[in-house]
Amino acid sequence: MPQFLNDYLKNIKEKWSSLSKSQKIMFVVSSSIILLSVIVAIYITTRPHYVTIFSGLDPKEAAEIQNILSDQKIDSKAANGGTTILVRDKDVDRAKMAAAQAGYPKNSSITFEDALKLSSSMTATETDKRRTFIKLKESEIQQALKQMSDYIEDAVVNLSIPEDYTFALKSEAEKPTASVKLTLKKSLSSDQIEGIQRFVAASVEGLLPENVVIIDNKGNYLSDNSSDTTEGLSSKQLQLKIATKNEIEKKIKELLGSYVSSPEDVKVSVNLDMNFDMQKISETKYSPVLEDSGIVVSKKTTKEEAQSTNSSSSGVPGTDTNPTQNAPQYPITSQGGQSTYTKTDETVNYQNNEKKIETIKAPGTINYDKSSIAVVLYRYVTYTQEDFEKSEQAKNMSWAQFKLQNQNNKRSFLTDQKEVETIINLIKSATGIQNVTVEGYEIPTFVDKPQRQIPVDYIYVALAFLLLMVFAASVLIKASRSKSKTVELAGVGPLEISEGKPTAEEILHEAEKRKEPEVEEINVEEFGVSQYEKQIDKLLKEKPEIVAQLLRNWLNEDWE
Repeated sequence: MPQFLNDYLKNIKEKWSSLSKSQKIMFVVSSSIILLSVIVAIYITTRPHYVTIFSGLDPKEAAEIQNILSDQKIDSKAANGGTTILVRDKDVDRAKMAAAQAGYPKNSSITFEDALKLSSSMTATETDKRRTFIKLKESEIQQALKQMSDYIEDAVVNLSIPEDYTFALKSEAEKPTASVKLTLKKSLSSDQIEGIQRFVAASVEGLLPENVVIIDNKGNYLSDNSSDTTEGLSSKQLQLKIATKNEIEKKIKELLGSYVSSPEDVKVSVNLDMNFDMQKISETKYSPVLEDSGIVVSKKTTKEEAQSTNSSSSGVPGTDTNPTQNAPQYPITSQGGQSTYTKTDETVNYQNNEKKIETIKAPGTINYDKSSIAVVLYRYVTYTQEDFEKSEQAKNMSWAQFKLQNQNNKRSFLTDQKEVETIINLIKSATGIQNVTVEGYEIPTFVDKPQRQIPVDYIYVALAFLLLMVFAASVLIKASRSKSKTVELAGVGPLEISEGKPTAEEILHEAEKRKEPEVEEINVEEFGVSQYEKQIDKLLKEKPEIVAQLLRNWLNEDWE
C-alpha cells in the first residue's frame, strides 16, 4: 500500500480514536442520515414520473387503449378502477398520438363520484359546477343509449344548456338543445328514433323533442322534426350539400398533405353548385325488321282461279299484277282446248323494332362546370433564437426586433408554375371540378432559447437535503461543544479535556495539539529546591499516569 495512503488511514484512525463515545455515535448517525438522504434524492429524481392522459374511460375502452400503447412500446398504468390511464411524462405526446390514430378515446364520460369530487373542491366556481353537471348528464344519457346493444354500438351526446336559462322567463329564454351521434349495428325505425328523441328530451329539464338532433356515424340525418315537406326537403338538400363539400375538402387535404407538414395545413374552400331537380328522360328507338322476323301487324292473301276454252294454249290471262315476293306463280295448262289458271297474292306488314328508354336523374348531382375550388397551402418556417444569434443579422438587431419584423411576413413558396399546374391537375382529377385556384404561403414561427427551469421535485429534494445537512452540522457542532474541564499540566499549561475521567492518552493528545510557546526552564536557584520538589510531588500524587507517560517519552527520545 502506498505510503501516503497509510499516512492518510493512520490520520483517520487517530482522529477517530480521539473522539469520545458520544461523538462517535453522533458521527455515525449523521453520516447515516446524509447517506439515506442522498439515496432518497437519487430515487426521487430518477424514478419514472407518470401523468394522466385519459380519465373517465370505460374499462373495456381503457384496456383497448393500453393494448395500443403496448404495441407502440409505451409504458402505461391503469388507475381508478381501470378508468384512468397514466404514462411517463416523456411519452405523453406519443401516447396521445397513438391513441388518436386508432380512434381513441371514443368518448369520455364522468361518474357521479367524479362530479361530486369536482363540485366539492374549494377552488370550483359556479361555472365549473354547472359544467360538471352537464358533463354528468351527458354521460348518463350516453350510457343509457349504449344499453340498446342490439342496435347501438356507441353513442355521443352533447348538451347545450343556456347559462341563464334557470333565471330567465321561459318564454324569453333560449331553449336548450341536444345533439346525438349514434354508431349503429342495425337500422332504427322512425318510431325508435322518435323514442330516443323523447328520452333525451325527458332527461334534461326544458328540452323539447324537436330540439334534439340525431345523426349516425356516417352523417345521415335520422331525426326529421319538420312538418313542412318543402322545408324538410330543403334541410336534407342543405345537409347533402354540406356532406359533399366536406368529402371533397377531406379528399383534397389528404391529397395535398405531403406538400406541407400535415393535412391540417391545407385550407380548402369549395363553391359547390348542385342540381336538386329530379329529371325524367324518355327515349324511343326504332330499328327495321330483318326479313321475316318481327311482329306481324297485318296480313292480306288474295287467291284467283279461272277456266276458258281457247285454241291458244299459252299465256297468262288477265291483267298484269305486281305480286309480292313470296306469291307463288302457276303456269297455265291446257287440256283439249280448255285452259285453267290459279293466282295467289299475299301481303304481310311487320311492325318496326321499337326501344323505349326512361332515365331518372336523382337530385343532388354536381354541376362541375359551375363549381369551383380554392386551395391555400401553409408551410411553416421555423426561426430559432440560437441560430439567429449566430447569424450576421444579430449584429444589427435584437431577437425581439427580428420577431416583430418577420411575424407578419407571409411569402409565397409556389413560385414554380409547373408545380402549381401539377397541383391543379391533381385536384381536377380527384374531384372532376375544372375551376381550381391554388396558393401557397410560408408562415414564420419563432422558437426562443429554452429557459432552464428546475423541476419542482428537484427543489423539494434540495430543500430536504439542505435541512438534513443543517441538522447534521448542528449535531456535530453540539457534540464538539460538549462540556469540558481544564487541567493544569506542568510545563504545558491549562488543557481543555472532555468531562469525565480523562485518560493519559487524552491528556497527552491535547498537550501535543497545543502549540504553546516553550516553557522556560525552572531556575532552581531562583525558585529554590523546595518549590521545584513541591511541584513534582504534587504531580506525582495527583496524576501518576501522566508522569509515567512523560518518563516513557523522555526515555524513548533518549534511546533514539
